[in-house]
Amino acid sequence: MKICFVAHNIFPLFSSKGVEKIGGAELQQMFVGKGLRDRGYEISYITHDYGQPEGNITDNLKFYKSFKPDEGVWGIRYFYPRLYKILKALKKADADVYYIRCAGFLPGIVAFFCSKYRRKFIFAGAHDTDFVPNDLKIRTSRDRLLYKFGLKRASAIIVQSKVQKRLLWDNFRLHGVVIRNFFPGEIKRISDSKKEVILWVSTIKDWKQPLQFVRLAKAFPEEKFIMIGGPDEFEIKLFEKVRRESEKIDNLKFLGFQPFEKTEKYFDKCKVFINTSLHEGFPNTFLQAWRRGIPVISYVDPDNIIKENRLGTTVESGQGLHEALQFYIDGHSQDSDSIIEYFNENHSSKVIDNYCTLLGSTLYAAQESIFYH
Repeated sequence: MKICFVAHNIFPLFSSKGVEKIGGAELQQMFVGKGLRDRGYEISYITHDYGQPEGNITDNLKFYKSFKPDEGVWGIRYFYPRLYKILKALKKADADVYYIRCAGFLPGIVAFFCSKYRRKFIFAGAHDTDFVPNDLKIRTSRDRLLYKFGLKRASAIIVQSKVQKRLLWDNFRLHGVVIRNFFPGEIKRISDSKKEVILWVSTIKDWKQPLQFVRLAKAFPEEKFIMIGGPDEFEIKLFEKVRRESEKIDNLKFLGFQPFEKTEKYFDKCKVFINTSLHEGFPNTFLQAWRRGIPVISYVDPDNIIKENRLGTTVESGQGLHEALQFYIDGHSQDSDSIIEYFNENHSSKVIDNYCTLLGSTLYAAQESIFYH
């Protein structure tokens, strides 16, 4: 079976060049693609044109180009080169199943293509707001209409949590199948002597509340804090403010964007991971921490798994964040082995089995399935 992931920003993850931004959606699509490749599926990706050769094969994965990120004349570029080149790339990929993650205009375009050429289309949610019509992270009404058009015509919809499954049904009357995010590779047990820093990793956006981490570092001058995150193209001023404020604090290093491989090395030094986002889907950074037995302090708790499995502490305010960190600094912590055990059972490469079931049993089953709608 041929599966094509339509993921415009993913190519830099494979080539170590391009934009200074790594999204959680792209990371998961890389993991899922490689996992399915190892199970015998033929995998391709449609990405932006970063100058790579057409049909380039990397690690037994094929890449097709759509358009350059800044290509085209404002006002008409939506139709050419964007729409034209996306449809051209979809046809070149000639897949049995097309996969898209994240709300945006692409689900509508791919749904139209798949309807015309009788192909299957999977949509995977990346954020809770993907299933809340009034909170969609989509800037234009045109793109919102395309997204809703595509969502309603997907052959299957993957959600990250039971909360997302409920939101999808309540707001769209559509069924979803829960498949958790996962992180491949071996478990990494870090000795206590190497756990030196308190870590924050994300894109610098207002709703992720990065300045809360800056204030937290200022409140604990004896601890070492590291902050990693590239700018969001629409919030450059916030990025610069975070950088300036960080420079005033001796025990905080603001590193800006860092490649995935380097970010992983900072998790090897981490003793507590901090997430200050007001809302999320299911952060990959949680998995990076938990595969090492590192607890997280977070405002968000997908399906209450942090509380129920003792994977860290949830908070509701800056004061709560301060108190939770003080608790860990005072020597109270969750058991690393139990955190790793939870990760291994729920978020390791075993998750690929769920994708294989979805592809093998759901999309091509003759009998009625709960995932059809």
